[in-house]
Amino acid sequence: MGLSNPDAVKQWMRKLDNEFDATLNQWDMFYQAGSLLRSTNVCARRIADMVKSLKTYARQDDETLMEVDIHEGIEDTLVMFENQLKRIQLVKDYGDLRPIRCMPIALQQVWTNLISNALDAIGADGEIIVKTRETVFRSRKAVKISVRDNGSGIPESIKHKIFELNYTTKREGHFGLGIGLSVSRQIVEQHGGMIDVSSSTGAFTEMIVTLPYSPIIAPSMEG
Repeated sequence: MGLSNPDAVKQWMRKLDNEFDATLNQWDMFYQAGSLLRSTNVCARRIADMVKSLKTYARQDDETLMEVDIHEGIEDTLVMFENQLKRIQLVKDYGDLRPIRCMPIALQQVWTNLISNALDAIGADGEIIVKTRETVFRSRKAVKISVRDNGSGIPESIKHKIFELNYTTKREGHFGLGIGLSVSRQIVEQHGGMIDVSSSTGAFTEMIVTLPYSPIIAPSMEG
């Protein structure tokens, strides 16, 4: 309405005369109400996203192979870390992928572990890059999902240990049971895929998950 412009304010004062103060107060009330409604709308959408993600995590009894958009599972996981991720730089570089046949809830445990580890590894100026691409794995079409951080990196001497049970790379003061990457590898291998790590001390760590579009069904995957 031009109220930030002194000339526009003068025009309104001349037009409204004695009613200017009362009208201005009313406009301010409208503005405050509009701001509240906008904030409520944003919060409602965030709550809806959180509920959707929590419902997905809770459906442990519905874990069968199904065709899903792998990006939806990743996005649901990112919502769970929204408060932590807004403090750092998050880059999403998604490729053009068709639906993948998988156990989506199990895979969300993988994405949760990878994002959590990346957040623990970076500082205030941290960056996490989540990237997806189509690839070929063991002569079959597959998808490659990578989570890369610019944190402290993993020393070469312990790279071979990070997927072992009860081994944790958590920094001092960060709670970890040492089962995250071990369970993640088990889930990925159940899908006929592979999880690997690339890292340079003091520079970056990149966790790379490769999954075939249609896994060879292991007996433990569908009971």
